[in-house]
Amino acid sequence: MLATLVALISLSLTTRLVGHGAVQASFPITAATVTTPITVTSPALAAALPMGRRAHAVVSGIVGTTEANGTWVLTPQSDGTFALSSFTPQGAYLPSVGANAYVSGGTIQVAFPDYQILLGQRNKSLSTAGVPPRILFVPCVSRAFDFEPYGGVGQPAPFDPGTSEVQAEYLGPQLATEFPTFDVFVTNSTKTAQNPTATPDPDFGDFEATQTLYQQLTVVIVNGTGCPRGRMLQSYWPSQLPANHPLATGTQSQLGQQWCGRFEFQQPIFDTPETYTTAALQFEATTVSGGSSDDTTFTVG
Repeated sequence: MLATLVALISLSLTTRLVGHGAVQASFPITAATVTTPITVTSPALAAALPMGRRAHAVVSGIVGTTEANGTWVLTPQSDGTFALSSFTPQGAYLPSVGANAYVSGGTIQVAFPDYQILLGQRNKSLSTAGVPPRILFVPCVSRAFDFEPYGGVGQPAPFDPGTSEVQAEYLGPQLATEFPTFDVFVTNSTKTAQNPTATPDPDFGDFEATQTLYQQLTVVIVNGTGCPRGRMLQSYWPSQLPANHPLATGTQSQLGQQWCGRFEFQQPIFDTPETYTTAALQFEATTVSGGSSDDTTFTVG
């Protein structure tokens, strides 16, 4: 569930950044298949992508197989081909479905030099190497589980299941709520792949570039998970800490500034494991006929 959560955030932020013109690299598409999942051919991306790495990217401009246009997880196959897939709002695997024959064109656009948001401590050296922007999620200390209802569930199952309506309402209860927490490192600079000739500006420009990126990340998290299911607890600037501080990363004068925020999420724990749910809590108000002000019912789901 942790990996799916970060992948969903990565896809959403990729869509947002590419939509704002923040493209790290573009790769042409030469073919697409009418299959499930759709596979696209891009020898240029295959040559650039590290072995085994998936790309979170926006596909656009395909004529014919227009259903392949969108934001996808591109999984390398063979001979320069990539399978297109995504996730449901609950985090389940969702393959693309081909319906129309490929005619021409198409471009793959990525927003990060790593092709996706990175996950895990082993990638920390990459978060301050090479060309920014980079975003790295590192799981860290979380608070204890509790029994706060998640989306209105959490009632105990009755001893007598009763009718099918009662079963649908009470069976499969939530056992607990966990709070996965990540230290999120954001490294950015005024000197990027889009503007490779720019002179790094560690006093003003690099701060602005980094702040813009982590604010966009925060928008994606809050919109995607629903506050307070995804929230930022605290933050600091590793690039500004004294050199002898254990969390310092140096001046970043060649790479831009680095910011770190601690984000906390809510996930339910069930007897049968569930995938991550991004949909926020929803309330629906319905007025029952009869004319009394006490006739309004609320449905939570």
